[in-house]
Amino acid sequence: MSVLPLHVHQGLGLGTFVVGLGAESFIVLGAFNWGLALAGPQNAGMLMAQIGTAMYLAYAVGAPVGSALYAADGFAAIAVATTLIPLVTLLLAAPLRAVAPAAHVRPSAELPKEPVGEIRN
Repeated sequence: MSVLPLHVHQGLGLGTFVVGLGAESFIVLGAFNWGLALAGPQNAGMLMAQIGTAMYLAYAVGAPVGSALYAADGFAAIAVATTLIPLVTLLLAAPLRAVAPAAHVRPSAELPKEPVGEIRN
């Protein structure tokens, strides 16, 4: 049986639900697209490896750090860290240069407008 109060379990469940709605996917996809625009498509494999390594490093470091924070100051310490870490990350990312959208023609835009040849049954 868990020693955490019921409201803590409810809060964790709600947070997990919100992340499951796609917030995490949007963040990872945004990071990948931003990196791809900066590094170019020729470096897509390296970029995917670096993002994957960063994610697993965050999991590996986050679990013991979260346990230490909880042991030291309880759930409030985890809440403060969960609030401050993204804000610090935002402060680090905000001054980075913007990426101009790539101008390219989609392959579907090059299809002929008129039907080519006959349709045979």
